Amino acid sequence: KNSREQLDRVTAELDRVTAELEAAKEEIAVKVAQVKQYQKQVEAFKGQMLSLRTTIHIREQELMALNDHCQKLDEVQGKTTAELEAAKEEIAVKVAQVKQYQKQVEAYKQQSAQHATSEEIG
Repeated sequence: KNSREQLDRVTAELDRVTAELEAAKEEIAVKVAQVKQYQKQVEAFKGQMLSLRTTIHIREQELMALNDHCQKLDEVQGKTTAELEAAKEEIAVKVAQVKQYQKQVEAYKQQSAQHATSEEIG
């Protein structure tokens, strides 16, 4: 009877330990599945990061190209502005010359008119 009780106790203890082990195995299986899911998410995130890095690199190159283009436009604008200033000065000189010629023409007309009048009188 004593050894029968002992056997029943050992069997009950073994069943309890076996049940705990089964529960632990299930918990571990759940954790493993979670870890695998996290790994998939991490891989997806890495892919997104790589894509973003590529996009950022492309945008940086586009910005550098735009910056270069703007610098060239600034240079052209500076050159054009200088050319316009020079042209304005040339025009001002020409206008002054034309005004001078107009004065000379007027003076010549007056001289001619006076000369003609003095010939008519004479």
